[in-house]
Amino acid sequence: MIYLIGPRACGKTSLAAALGATCGYAWYDLDALFCQKQGCTIDTFVKNHGWPRFREQEHQLLAWLSDHYAQESRMVIATGGGIVLDSRNRSLLAKGTVLYLFVPIEELARRLAKDPVESQRPSLTGKDIVSEVAQVVGERDPLYRQCADFVLDGTLPSEKLIAALLACVSGQV
Repeated sequence: MIYLIGPRACGKTSLAAALGATCGYAWYDLDALFCQKQGCTIDTFVKNHGWPRFREQEHQLLAWLSDHYAQESRMVIATGGGIVLDSRNRSLLAKGTVLYLFVPIEELARRLAKDPVESQRPSLTGKDIVSEVAQVVGERDPLYRQCADFVLDGTLPSEKLIAALLACVSGQV
C-alpha cells in the first residue's frame, strides 16, 4: 500500500489517479471519500462540526481504509494535507510505503490561487494564501519528512513522477 502525503495542491490526487490509470493500481482520495461518506464538503463539515471532529472522522476513515485493504499491495491512497497531525495516523502510514510530494511554498501558493477549491480546501489560518501556505508547510514539513520513506519532487510532470514513484517502491509493492 502506498500513501501519498504533502500539503494542499502538491498533486497527491492527480498522481494517485495517474498511477492508477497507468499501472492499474486501485486508488483512493481520502478527502473525496470523506465527502462521499459524510454527504457534504469538508468546508461544510468543518463549519458545522469543527476541525477536531473532522480530524477524528478523517482518522477513522484512514484506519478503516488501511485495515480494509491491508493486503492490497497495489493501491495508492492520496491523503489529506493534515493527515500527519495525528500520531495515530502516522502509525497507520508506517504500515505502508509513504511518499511525500514536496513542492516549494511559492508554487503551492500559485496553484492554490489558480484553483482554490474552497469547499475542499477551507482556510486553516484565515491569512492570505502565501502566508497560510508558508505557516502550514513550516509546521507540517517536519512531520511529512518524519513519515516519508521517500521524498519526491512534486513539480515534476506526471509521467516523471510516476516513474520516480515506481522506482522508489520497486520491490516494496
